[in-house]
Amino acid sequence: MRAACLRLSLLLGAMCCILTASPERPASAGGLRGAPAVAARNLKVERGISLALQQIAAASQALAQGNPRGLAAGLLAARGQIQQALGGLGMAAPETVRASLLAVEADLLPEELAADPVLASHLLERAAADLANALRLFRSGEATLASASRVTAQPTPVDFGEVCVGEMRALEIMITNKTSVARALTLRANAEAPFSLAPGSPTTVAAGETVTLTVQFQPHRLGRFRRSVFLSATAPGNRDAGIYLPFDGSGIFFTQDPSPLDFGDVIVDSTRTLPLTLTNCLNQPVSVTLSPGASFFPAAGQERTVTFGARESKQIQVTFSPVFPGEFRTGFGLKARVSGRMRSIGTVHCRGVGKEPVKVGARLIDFGAVATNQFHTRSLAIENNTDQPQEVEIDASKFHAEFWRVQPQGKVVLAPNSTTNVNFRFGAVGRCKHQANLIVKHPSFRRGKFSTLVKVRTR
Repeated sequence: MRAACLRLSLLLGAMCCILTASPERPASAGGLRGAPAVAARNLKVERGISLALQQIAAASQALAQGNPRGLAAGLLAARGQIQQALGGLGMAAPETVRASLLAVEADLLPEELAADPVLASHLLERAAADLANALRLFRSGEATLASASRVTAQPTPVDFGEVCVGEMRALEIMITNKTSVARALTLRANAEAPFSLAPGSPTTVAAGETVTLTVQFQPHRLGRFRRSVFLSATAPGNRDAGIYLPFDGSGIFFTQDPSPLDFGDVIVDSTRTLPLTLTNCLNQPVSVTLSPGASFFPAAGQERTVTFGARESKQIQVTFSPVFPGEFRTGFGLKARVSGRMRSIGTVHCRGVGKEPVKVGARLIDFGAVATNQFHTRSLAIENNTDQPQEVEIDASKFHAEFWRVQPQGKVVLAPNSTTNVNFRFGAVGRCKHQANLIVKHPSFRRGKFSTLVKVRTR
C-alpha cells in the first residue's frame, strides 16, 4: 500500500510538471479564444486544474506517510482549485471538461478517504487521470461524441437512501439515446463497490430509444458513500461519450419505524412522547447508547443503553420538548462500540413543530393612506393554541381616544384552541399621521409582552 502511494505521488509530480508548462495553443483551443476577458478565463481554468493536480500529489504523499491531516488538507485544497476552474469555464467549453471536473470534485471527500486508505489511493489515481484528460481536452478544444449523439439519464442523482450493512437495494435508471444515428451505442459503467450494475442489465441502446438499467447498492460498512459514476457510450468510428451519474447511499446498523418519527405540533416548553421501533440489522448482538439531542431525547425512565440481539427489534419511547417556536428535525444519536471504540452508528430521525401557547398575528399593521371623514377598520388575530383557557392583557393606552377605538381591551380570556380578534377603528377630519403600539401581555412572551405597531396617515 505504501509503495503504491509513493509511486502514485511520483507519477503525479511528473504529470504536474508537464501540464503546468502551458504550450502555445491554437486560436480555437478550448472552444474560446480572442478577447482579453476570455483569455483570462481560460488561464483561470488551466491554472485551477494544474494546481488541483499538485494538491492531489501532496495528498498522495500524505497518504503514503500515514498523515490523515495532510491528506484531508490536500483534498480540500484540490476541491477549492477545481471550483475555481469551474468558475472560469465558458459556455462554449467542451461539456466533457465540465463533467470531468464535477466528477473529480464529487470523489474527493476528505472524511471518507481518510477512513479508507485503499479507496483513497484508487480515487486519487483516478482523479489525477481525469484532471489530466480534462486539461488536455480544454487546451485542444476537443469534445467527445458530437452534440447530436447525446445520452441522458433519469433520475439523477441516484439516491439509495439508508441501507443496512450487508444488504442490497436496487434502483432503476432510464437511459435515453438522443442520437439521430441509426445504430446502437454500447453502454459501460465504471461503478465500484458498494455500487454496481445488476447482472443482465442491457448493454446497448438503439438510436432514439430508452432502456432501463438496474443499479445496486450494497454497503460493506457503516457510513455514507458518494461516487460519481461515468456511464460511457461508444459507437463505431466515434470517440467515447457519456454522462456522470452521482450515486449516494448510506450504510446503517439500525432501521427505525416509523421514519421519521413525526410529533406534529407541540406547545413550547411542553412534551409529547411517542413509541419508536428500532431493529438491529446485524447478525450479532449490539449494545446501543441513546444519545439525547437538544429537543428530542429518550423518554424519562427509558434506559440509556439498550442491548439488541442479532436481528432483534425493540420499542423505545421518545420525547419531544420544543424550547422555542419553529420546526425541529435534529433527532438524536445512537452510539455503540465498534472496532474497540465508541462511535456514532446512526441517528433517530424525528420531526416536530414547536408552537407558541399564545400567538399574536403581526408586529405591524399599516392602514396606509386613507381618506378623511371616514372610518377605517383593521383587525389583529390572537391565537390560543392550547387545550386550556389563556388570559391575556391588552393595553391600548397609547391610542388617542379622539381618533381610535380599540376593542377589546384589558384582561381577556381566550377560549381553548381559538382565535380572538382585536379590532381597530380609525377616523379623522383633517390630514394627519398617527402611530401607536398595542401591547399584549402573557407569561409565555419574551419579557412577558408582545408589541404590535399600528400606523396610518390621511390624504
